[in-house]
Amino acid sequence: MRRWGTGLLALSLVVLAGCAALQKSVTYPKASVQSVDVQDIGFTALTLAFDVAVTNPYSVNLPVLGLDFALNSSGTQFLSGAVDVQEIIPAGETRSLGVPIRVPYKELYDVITGIEAGSKVPYEADMELHVDAPLLGRIGVPLDAKGEISIPRL
Repeated sequence: MRRWGTGLLALSLVVLAGCAALQKSVTYPKASVQSVDVQDIGFTALTLAFDVAVTNPYSVNLPVLGLDFALNSSGTQFLSGAVDVQEIIPAGETRSLGVPIRVPYKELYDVITGIEAGSKVPYEADMELHVDAPLLGRIGVPLDAKGEISIPRL
C-alpha cells in the first residue's frame, strides 16, 4: 500500500513539473497601447480613442472578446468598465484596434479638484484585453498607458 502512495506522489510531482514547464513554453498574444486621442467632445463627456496593437502569434485566427479598463489620476481611480470589442486578428499578424472609452466630465471633477477648461489631467490606464486563444480558451492580456487628457474649452 505504501508503494502505491509513493508512486502516486512521484507521478503527481512529474505531472505538476510538466505543467509548469508547458506553461512557460506556451506563446501568448501581445497587446500594447500605441496612442490615445480625443475622439469626441460632448457637453457631458469626452470619448478617448485608445489605439491598441494586438499581435497574434498563432497559426489560426485570434478572436478578441473585449477589454476591461480602469482609469486613474494621481493614484485615484475615476472610471472603470468594460468595452465590447469583437474583432478577429488574422493568424501571425498584428492589427490595430480602435477602442473608444467615454469619460464623463463629472467623473473627472469628482476626483480631481481645480480642473478648469483647457487644463491637462494626467491619467494612467490599466487594461486587460480578453481573447479566445487556441487550446487555452479565454485569456487576459494585460496592457497599460499613461498620458494626459486635455479638458476642452466649451
